[in-house]
Amino acid sequence: MKDIQSFLQGLAIEGAEKLRVIDPLKRDENNRGAFAKPHVLLLQYGSNELRAFILWFQTFAFQIEGRKIAFSAIRFDVDVRPWFITDITGQFVEDDPHMMNTALAAIKRTLYKNTEFRNHVDGCLAKTEKPRSINDRVRDALSTFELWSMNVTNKAKREQVVWQLFAKPIAGDGLEYTEWLHIIKGQHYFIDTALEIKLAKMKSAKPYDSCAFCKCETHASEDCPYPKVEDWKGPIPKEVMAARETEKNEANTRGATRGRGARGRGNRGGFRGARGNRANTRRGRPY
Repeated sequence: MKDIQSFLQGLAIEGAEKLRVIDPLKRDENNRGAFAKPHVLLLQYGSNELRAFILWFQTFAFQIEGRKIAFSAIRFDVDVRPWFITDITGQFVEDDPHMMNTALAAIKRTLYKNTEFRNHVDGCLAKTEKPRSINDRVRDALSTFELWSMNVTNKAKREQVVWQLFAKPIAGDGLEYTEWLHIIKGQHYFIDTALEIKLAKMKSAKPYDSCAFCKCETHASEDCPYPKVEDWKGPIPKEVMAARETEKNEANTRGATRGRGARGRGNRGGFRGARGNRANTRRGRPY
C-alpha cells in the first residue's frame, strides 16, 4: 500500500503529492490482513488529472528495493454487482444441454411461484420504472437467468463439472442485492419429486476454493487464466511455471534442430550459388 502511494506521488502530475492510498475496512473478520475482503485499495484526494491518467494507463508494474509490484486502476462504481449467484453440484450435473435446460426451467418455475421472490422483484423494480404488473416484472427478471456448465478444479485437486447460475441483478443497493441472493439460494428446487437441484448456499459448500489470484468467485486458482498470460506480474502457480519451462525447453530443442538443418542447407545453397556466379561471369565477358 505504501509502495503504491509512493509510486503515484512520484508521478509528475499535479495533485499527486496530496493523494492517499488507503486499505478499506474488512467485512470478513475471519480472514486477516491483506487476504481479507474486499481485495482492493482506495485512492483518496487525487486530482482529476491524476485520476484521468491512471485510469487511461490502467495497469502499472514497478520495482522498489527488490520488491516487484503490479496494480490496476479501475473506476469505483457502487452500482456494479456480479451476475453470478451460486454453483450447482450433484450426481446429475454434467455437460448436458438438455439436462441444464430442464434444471433452469425448474428453477425459474419455482421462483415465479414464490411469494417472497415476487415481492422482492416488484419492490426493487417499482423504484426505477413506471407502474406495471408484478407478473411482467417477475417474467423480465427471470428472463435473464442463465445456467452455464464449467470444468473446475475441486478441493481434492480433481476436475469436476459444476453448473453455475447467473442472473442480472435488480438491486438498487447492497442490502437489496444480499436479499436477492438469500431468497434465490434459500429455495428448494426439484426437477421431479425425487431429484433435487442442490445450490451451494454457503461458500463453505462450494466444491472449489475461489481464485486467490484474480479473486473471482467462479473458478479455482488452478483454473485462473491470468497467470497463464506471459506478461502477468502477479503470483504464478508451480504448475504454470513448470509448463512454461517445458515449453521453453521444447522450443529450444526445436530451434537447435532447425539450426543444424539450416546450416547444412545453407552450405549446399552457397556452393550452388558460387558455381552459378562463376558461370554467369564467364558468360558475361565480351570475348
